Amino acid sequence: MSTAKHFDLAQGARQAMLDAQFLPEIPAAAQAEAARLQPASPSGPGVKDLRSLPWSSIDNDESRDLDQIEVAEELPNKHVRVLVGIADVDALVQRGSALDAYAAHNTCTIYTGAKIFPMLPESLSTDHTSLGEGGERLALVVEMDVDPEGTVVKADVYRAAVKNHAKLAYDSVGAWLEGSGPAPAKVGPSPVLQAQLRLQDAAAQCLKKLRYERGALDLETIEARAVVGKDGTVTSIELTKKSRARALIEDFMIAANGAMARFLDD
Repeated sequence: MSTAKHFDLAQGARQAMLDAQFLPEIPAAAQAEAARLQPASPSGPGVKDLRSLPWSSIDNDESRDLDQIEVAEELPNKHVRVLVGIADVDALVQRGSALDAYAAHNTCTIYTGAKIFPMLPESLSTDHTSLGEGGERLALVVEMDVDPEGTVVKADVYRAAVKNHAKLAYDSVGAWLEGSGPAPAKVGPSPVLQAQLRLQDAAAQCLKKLRYERGALDLETIEARAVVGKDGTVTSIELTKKSRARALIEDFMIAANGAMARFLDD
């Protein structure tokens, strides 16, 4: 009979957090602050109303903490206006609060095979500030006009009221864009959504092409995650598949980061 001791992955992940000087538990004061909060009103001085635009999100199938949505618009001369909406956490989390101090300490959500250690309480990350399908939320929008060569010729940053009209997933959207799979259930019946994703993909390809021409490296990395059973044991290892959908989001975020950096510098 085997005498091997069962290793508790969740406890091991928690200890790894402590060893790296992260805080694995959200402090009581931050939890209390979160319990008192409600979603911010999607309106106010200087807030644009963009809820009617056909926004959508592309993320993992199981994701509930949706922090980004996208929409695109054709412009004259084959230019494309890309809008990236980022969840406006600042509308609820006040500077100097217990929530702010905890988020500043950990700086990000930590994903492990056995447990997720969120940067914000779930009432915020998966509800009050999440850009979930059908919800009307405040967002920080990075607007970029992209020319056919992939140059961002014009950009702006502002707050807006947005509404995610379709929560989509990387694998199914990626397979459809690549021609290796059918249209996702929400995409097939919607000519508007189909056109949106095609336009976004085309703009992302232009952004990527120019970035590589300027010297960006195409690094072949392997991203894997452990599949953990209900008893806490690892049942298998899954590799994250690269796809056009994942590349689309990455290309948009790189461009949005550049536009935000220039905005702040100005």
